[in-house]
Amino acid sequence: MAGITSYATLVTAIEEWMDRADLSGQSDTLIQLCEARLRRELQPFLSETSTNVTVTSGVGTLPADMDSIRLVIYDGGELMQVPPAQGRQFKNEDGTAIEPSAFSLEAGQIYLWPAVSVTVTVLYQPKLSGLTSSNTTNHILANHPDVYLFGALMYAEGYTMNDSRAANFEALWSGALDQVKAYLSRQRRVKVRYPGPAVIA
Repeated sequence: MAGITSYATLVTAIEEWMDRADLSGQSDTLIQLCEARLRRELQPFLSETSTNVTVTSGVGTLPADMDSIRLVIYDGGELMQVPPAQGRQFKNEDGTAIEPSAFSLEAGQIYLWPAVSVTVTVLYQPKLSGLTSSNTTNHILANHPDVYLFGALMYAEGYTMNDSRAANFEALWSGALDQVKAYLSRQRRVKVRYPGPAVIA
């Protein structure tokens, strides 16, 4: 068996480990189920990244891969987050305001208050990108392929109603997840001490 370095090689590994004709075509579902738990367990540990967002008349589009926002920065200062209803109280009726004082998030958009046209820096935590035939890898698969394999195999054994083997892979998966969490936690501490390029999952 070749190494697990991509979506295609992960599918091959799942099929070879299971070696069952009744699982043919089920790999996508197994990977999807595995990723659902990976997001719940590992999302808080993924490294943050940043990007510049252009805001026009107070409205800008947030990054498509954003899971949660950490900071919004304008001109070196951190903006305060407020509910949209409160933000609308920051009036700019005469159009003289040139700097934002606060921001709100709503439906994939960022709203600056008062409504000005500027560029802000958004520090956020990205989502774990799902594996597909077109999105062939991500940070977790590249560095921790065992987490994907054990998770998919646990669901595969559940599908075939082999409870004892499912329990074995659950134990392997849980152990691997704990190790990945510890690893990602160490990586985050290093990045705080020695800032460098963010790792995007």
